Amino acid sequence: MTKDEQQVLSQVLRTVPQERAHFIRHMPDPLKKYHNKIGKLLERHIQSTLILYFEIGEILCDATSEMKERADRQVGEMKHVRLCPAIVAEALGVSDRVLYHCRDFARTYSRDDVQELLGISAMTWTHVTHLLTVDTEQIRSEMLQKVREEHLTCTELRKEIRKRQGKAGSKSNRKRGLPANPSIALGQMAEETNRVLHAMSDIWFGNRYNIVTELRHPNDFNLSDETWNRLDQAILTEETAAVQHGRAAEDLKQIRGEIEQRRVVVAEAAEEDE
Repeated sequence: MTKDEQQVLSQVLRTVPQERAHFIRHMPDPLKKYHNKIGKLLERHIQSTLILYFEIGEILCDATSEMKERADRQVGEMKHVRLCPAIVAEALGVSDRVLYHCRDFARTYSRDDVQELLGISAMTWTHVTHLLTVDTEQIRSEMLQKVREEHLTCTELRKEIRKRQGKAGSKSNRKRGLPANPSIALGQMAEETNRVLHAMSDIWFGNRYNIVTELRHPNDFNLSDETWNRLDQAILTEETAAVQHGRAAEDLKQIRGEIEQRRVVVAEAAEEDE
């Protein structure tokens, strides 16, 4: 390796986690310079991705603001405000999830903030999407500092965020095993759906507490970008759930009719045998 290449490698080793630095240090010399070249290309790609997604987010914020002004003047336009990223995503043939993340990115961070993110060697777009799930600016800053100082991977950052927000993996977060038969599946579905319906009527939209009533209170918290983003996401989730529940009910009604016909045939056959 040339002297310049050795200096570059030394700088790289100071800015990566210890286990990766150890692996790079013991890499065959001919591969080290190629590692450096590929690393630089990847870093440029990551930085350009962050800038691209931020600029897309800015455009979506402008579009949402314009649609909101239009909705204030015309009845029935509010749904276009809520679903602005989803509508654009459908037209472009891209993931609406990515566009929602882009919009949240531009809402949460300023251009100066993005320049700071670009200066963190470990930062990737996936890191950013994890940071966007953080409840408060204080915790978000703490997590960002950890990424900067400890070079956290995306998985490590997600775990730190869940731990910091008191959401460390609980039993309810574990992946449910597949049901042994359709009867058990129907029982599970009814139980889970009833649990959500109970929470909707008794907690979130009940007499003791009602989200809509609380949001009508004029306070800074309800006017924050964080609340606005969560309101958008809640509406999208409920609309998606309504579509899925409606489709599930129709499918179940259809299969019930088919099963009823089969039951009649079996019953008639049993009577003939007797």
